[in-house]
Amino acid sequence: MEYSKEITRVLYDNCGFVADNFFDSTKKGMFNELNVNRDEYNKLFSHFSCELRYEKGCYYLVRRNPTRQQVDSRLKDYFMWAEIIDLLHDVLGDKVKPGKTFTQGQFLDVVEKSLTLPRKIQSLSVFLRENIKATDTAEYVKGLIVFLVKKQVLDPFTWEQDDTVTIYQLTSVFDFFQEFVIGITLRKKEEENIIDEEN
Repeated sequence: MEYSKEITRVLYDNCGFVADNFFDSTKKGMFNELNVNRDEYNKLFSHFSCELRYEKGCYYLVRRNPTRQQVDSRLKDYFMWAEIIDLLHDVLGDKVKPGKTFTQGQFLDVVEKSLTLPRKIQSLSVFLRENIKATDTAEYVKGLIVFLVKKQVLDPFTWEQDDTVTIYQLTSVFDFFQEFVIGITLRKKEEENIIDEEN
């Protein structure tokens, strides 16, 4: 298993993802290796009380017996990702999906032309305090993009014709977090309906 060290670092050490549409050749190799050797990796991660899962074009790990802190962290993640997904739909459009590309300048242009988006992006600093240290809209946009690259939602690359402009592509991890938010929202609504029916 050629990429076992890298895969372990990304999935286990960093609680990250190996997605199907990254540009980097090492990341592509990791994805292909997981496709071929999925059972072997599942056995490997089972020793760490984790299960290898594949959804929405992404491999990731789920801890079998999460601690109370991990459950609390997941709830915080829900609120943060709900805000981020909402913002991305506002800036990039309703039909935004993996493969969508844009530059930081294009993203900033849409935000600055809106009356509501600058406030919306600044309100994200509640969730992203350690990641966004900003005083103006351009710095908030830059901080958000850096955060989304770190979380593997965006994959940066440059064109061969012009390597001075960084282009960001939404990865399959975007779909994962979008489904995560929708799934919890739907379960919450179902629970509310059950309570209403009982009353």
